[in-house]
Amino acid sequence: MTSPEDLDTVDWSALEHAYGSTEDLPDLIRALYSPDLEVLDEAGYEVANRVNHQGSLYSATVEVIPFLAHAALHMAAQREDVVTFLIRLAERDSSDDPVGDPLAGLVRAAVQAELPDLLR
Repeated sequence: MTSPEDLDTVDWSALEHAYGSTEDLPDLIRALYSPDLEVLDEAGYEVANRVNHQGSLYSATVEVIPFLAHAALHMAAQREDVVTFLIRLAERDSSDDPVGDPLAGLVRAAVQAELPDLLR
């Protein structure tokens, strides 16, 4: 699990998501902690859409997993939605993609690393 204080330690400019540059992800992840449920809902939707758009995985997908796990334990609402999203990412198999997505295994391993803390 990685707290939002560590968001600036990631080189977001070296990663990509569904819409290109990932430099928007730190602010979206920080918004997951908002007490304003509308802000939180929008941020959750946007993060999920960027890192798993139409089933595709991106270099940023692996990097956001520890932040999402932390958020799931500390956010004001929508915890179950975040945990469900992480599980769906882990269940994604490279056979889901006809060309075989090499990120699927990395994503699965990242989620599995977070599960002990999430299941406590």
